[in-house]
Amino acid sequence: MKSFIDQPRHRTTPPAGTRGACVATARKANAGAVLAVVAAAMLSPAMAAPSGSTGTVDLRGVTQNWDKVLPAEPGAGCPNWSTRFTCVMNNAAVRDNETGLVWAQPLQYTYSWYMARETCLNLNLGNRKGWRLPSVTELATLIDMSNPSQLKIPANWPFIFQKTPGFYWTATPYTSAYANEGPTYFIIVFEGGGVGNHVPEVQLNAWCVRGGPPEGSPS
Repeated sequence: MKSFIDQPRHRTTPPAGTRGACVATARKANAGAVLAVVAAAMLSPAMAAPSGSTGTVDLRGVTQNWDKVLPAEPGAGCPNWSTRFTCVMNNAAVRDNETGLVWAQPLQYTYSWYMARETCLNLNLGNRKGWRLPSVTELATLIDMSNPSQLKIPANWPFIFQKTPGFYWTATPYTSAYANEGPTYFIIVFEGGGVGNHVPEVQLNAWCVRGGPPEGSPS
């Protein structure tokens, strides 16, 4: 008596060409469904809600392109959210959905350039290291020149300032045309939205970032 394993197996073979057509149709349907979800997430404000919201899919962090222009509405301080900014790490940091960079809340004190860089490298936020001083181009992405006030920041952004935003250090060195001048570094001035440079010994504000190119990359 043959066991079940020894019994001949019967398999229905579809007509030639039918299986390939079915696979192609299934793949096309899946691709269409994915594109529909991505399009809905980009076009529908409801899909821009933070992850965990009922009935929404948060795909904003999937692709970071600097050609995005996202509104900071409705916005306000963390834990509130907007299309552009998402509070993360228990509201200790904010993800900019235009660039994909994660920003810590601005540091409370002022520092020399050396201490600002070291403070960011030693920052432990959300039990995560990997923070650094931003490049001048990265920090400049937080300037919004459409703001009619003197403070050129996106309206309703969720960052908490310990004081009025002033001069902020960046990691980018400034190359002077004069060889006898000492080292200076680019700074961002949120009042007016300007870019300047300063000697590293002066005490200025610091803002740490996570993600993007590693420290030391060209800015």
